[in-house]
Amino acid sequence: MNKINVFIFTFSLILGLGGKAQAAFYLEPFAGMLVSSSYELELNSTSIEGKVDGSQVGGRVGYTKMGFSLGLDGRRTSLKIKPDSDSYDDQDYTATQSGFFVGYELPIGLRFWANYVFSSEASNDDDSERKFKEGSGHNIGIGYQPIPLISINLEMFQLNYAKYENALGEQDADFVSSGMVLGISVPVSI
Repeated sequence: MNKINVFIFTFSLILGLGGKAQAAFYLEPFAGMLVSSSYELELNSTSIEGKVDGSQVGGRVGYTKMGFSLGLDGRRTSLKIKPDSDSYDDQDYTATQSGFFVGYELPIGLRFWANYVFSSEASNDDDSERKFKEGSGHNIGIGYQPIPLISINLEMFQLNYAKYENALGEQDADFVSSGMVLGISVPVSI
């Protein structure tokens, strides 16, 4: 509940800035690919490291005023988890995440944002009973608009999962993934 209060306070503060400036509805669909991404997993006294490949789609929705933007971020990522060790097979997961973001756009087409992920879950594509749960993390991004309505983006992320669930039940885990997402988006103010 405290996160919601911080979001509402920040949202109210941004809308209250600048007397005569008008706030606008903000919508930004995006798509991207994971690059230079890796993970570390601690589960049942076993440590596994490897690489993460995949793609993601999502969107941001909120308000913008005087270059500032604020709202909610939701995305879906298709992941291929590739352990460095030959003892483990590659695994395909589908992850969903929700968060809220704050951003700023300069008049020269440069954009910056930060996203706090407050909820995430990743389900195994071959066995839906295997899931990583209680995910949280953050993203920091920069974008450039070479032409109106198109933004080329680079985003750094770190995502942590605290629980792992399978047919035997739920257990503590420490799954940390980090890397970058190279993508494209269409930021629109209405």
